[in-house]
Amino acid sequence: MRLTRPTSTNNLSLAEVIAKLVRHDAVDGLLFIGSTGRAQLSASSDYDLIVILNRSPISLRVALTYIDGRLTDVIFVDARELMALVQGMPGDVPAVWGEAALLRWLRGGTIAFDRSGQLAAAQAVAAARPPDEPTENELFSAWFSINYNLRQNLRMVASDDETYLIALDLRLLYSLFDCWWYYFLLRKLPERGEKAQVRYMQAHDPEYLALFRACLAEGDRARRFALYRRLAELTVAPAGGLWAEDATSVLPETGIAWQADTPDRALAFWAELLGHEDG
Repeated sequence: MRLTRPTSTNNLSLAEVIAKLVRHDAVDGLLFIGSTGRAQLSASSDYDLIVILNRSPISLRVALTYIDGRLTDVIFVDARELMALVQGMPGDVPAVWGEAALLRWLRGGTIAFDRSGQLAAAQAVAAARPPDEPTENELFSAWFSINYNLRQNLRMVASDDETYLIALDLRLLYSLFDCWWYYFLLRKLPERGEKAQVRYMQAHDPEYLALFRACLAEGDRARRFALYRRLAELTVAPAGGLWAEDATSVLPETGIAWQADTPDRALAFWAELLGHEDG
């Protein structure tokens, strides 16, 4: 089974690779995104290229390769998914990336090739649509997740069992990531890549950034946990804060139609199951 092959484009310029792709009739469009699309490449930047395909033998998602000695991230998008965005209706192909990702890429991208004009049409649709704000369901789920993980981690940090403590070290890896990611979601800030998120923090919340970096660098488990707990508190501050020590909360199924009283109804039903009619 061939899982990789030698890179044939490592010594070619980006322009030469684009010219090769343009000659293939399966390529309907090419879009530069990230620092490539903004023409702000640094020595550490990779190339970010979206390839719009009107056909392929199998559905493709991502390729990682090299162009001109630079790491290159290639994202494949089915042209039918792009057409569905333009027409405002579901397409006849399963969405691989989803509308939110496509809109984000289109807003910040630079068209390098557009055989059918579909890419320009999709970019116009994206420019006319403001970024979607997170739903109340998403906001509640993020608040619940931060609090849920903190409660579980508090239980584990109190253990004297080394197995529990190692498991805690693993849990902190994704608990910290959740704090970082949900910081932006709970403040209804536009979705960004990691570097753009760091730049935002440097400009708007350097204290949070300093605390996060201190937590990442801290080698002592107890001190790292104390920093993480403070991060969790700051993360959920706009959304209701941390739970009280003896609090109960219920997370409804995320796919349901959400109403303002959905969390209260979930708690009331839990109370009903326990025989507490007054909730």
